Amino acid sequence: MKHKRLTLLLATLLLTGCTGTAQVQNRAFVQLLGTDADRNANRVTAVSFGMEEPASGTGETLLTALEAAQCRYDRALMLGHTQVLVCGKGGLEQRLSLLLDGNRISPGCRLVCADDAARVLEETGAGLETALSRMAEGGALYAPAVSDTLSDLLGASGMAVAPYVSGSDLGMCVVDRAGNIRTTLSEEACRGAALLRGKNRDTVLGIPTEQGTLSYEIHSCSYKLDLETAAGLTAVLSFRITGECAEACEQGQLRKGVQQAVTELCRAAVLETVCVYGVDLLDLERAARHQDPAFFAAHQEEWSAVIAQAGFRCEVRVE
Repeated sequence: MKHKRLTLLLATLLLTGCTGTAQVQNRAFVQLLGTDADRNANRVTAVSFGMEEPASGTGETLLTALEAAQCRYDRALMLGHTQVLVCGKGGLEQRLSLLLDGNRISPGCRLVCADDAARVLEETGAGLETALSRMAEGGALYAPAVSDTLSDLLGASGMAVAPYVSGSDLGMCVVDRAGNIRTTLSEEACRGAALLRGKNRDTVLGIPTEQGTLSYEIHSCSYKLDLETAAGLTAVLSFRITGECAEACEQGQLRKGVQQAVTELCRAAVLETVCVYGVDLLDLERAARHQDPAFFAAHQEEWSAVIAQAGFRCEVRVE
């Protein structure tokens, strides 16, 4: 029993960043957390469940900024339930590692990049989480967990894809370890990234036909990745898709349209991320280590360049 109590106490200290106890009514459960950093200071902005105004604080480090926000808010900030982490300028890999260390935030918390996280949260509040969820579920973008983004940043390219908010627009970007936005992705590439890495629960594809554009609702979407290494590297994606189209149409034409739409969206995502920046969107490193370890060992030092020059083929089976 003493061991269980000690474990609970330690978990509470890690999540709050406090050394004292706090009553439930003096705690604020953070829904969205924003972090900005420059050479002189760190700033945090916290949007909590049931609270009208965000809490903010600045400090020399991220942790002292969190402490300042707690003092100004006069509540202990509980980070364990944070649903969205918004990261503005500053070292991204370092911040993610620090917040994940000791489970300050959940590994499943989703990441959004921004030029100014504080401004985004002050203007949108909890509405950002609603918009992110809606767009991710609809297949408009891929909303990775913080742990997945950190894993990508620690890869050979040192870059990852993540949602990016600019003004009133929510899309996706390529971001590096230092938190620099390398590029923003086209709408097609965002949807392609969602097909390749997202859940695609409510994704609807627009299928052009002779009768006009049809709406095809995807029910399930999965793919198998195979690598061909006889002459360089070629990634072969074998998709299996089920879904339905509400409009009357010829099935052969519909299948062909779905195949073409999926291929074009995935190609856009690969071209704008893998080919230009060497971002391992397809997790080619893991596939190569498993399928052809000798090929990977021979090209490990220049892996980003290898995947940037890789071929890409998409095979789509519509059931």
